Amino acid sequence: MRVHITLDPDCSPQEFDPQEVRSQLEEAGVREISTRHLARFGLVSGQLDRGQFAAVEALPIVHAVEADGVVKAI
Repeated sequence: MRVHITLDPDCSPQEFDPQEVRSQLEEAGVREISTRHLARFGLVSGQLDRGQFAAVEALPIVHAVEADGVVKAI
């Protein structure tokens, strides 16, 4: 499924090295990674099986993983 990954909000988005982010996410199982919004917003998108959410969320650089289209009410 398509997911959006929010990276650590304590880091400035410009601090993230796209190569390193891609490498860590690929090792955790994320496929078809897009870093289009990395430098500006600290966001990455890609394809991920639901069973691998926990592995990606456990990465030190990751703040949250959300399925595309999921809306959370406040």
